[in-house]
Amino acid sequence: MKFMQRACFSETLALCEGYATDLITDLSLEWLKRRDCGRPFCLMCHHKAPHGPWQYPPRHESLFDSVAIPEPVTLFEDLSHRCEG
Repeated sequence: MKFMQRACFSETLALCEGYATDLITDLSLEWLKRRDCGRPFCLMCHHKAPHGPWQYPPRHESLFDSVAIPEPVTLFEDLSHRCEG
């Protein structure tokens, strides 16, 4: 997977290859290591992965192969009583 990101808060675009969550984490950790420790900071590290299309990195392909994951009791819950939206 390829991911286009402004490299560490600069105006330069860099094409990075890899899983978006890993790249965002690595860039955030790199920034933390290079920051001026004498100044306060706020780093907001947002991961896109919880949103569709729910792709995972290939290293997790078989992560739960040997685990029985039960269906949640609410999987087929009747939601017709709820409002739209």
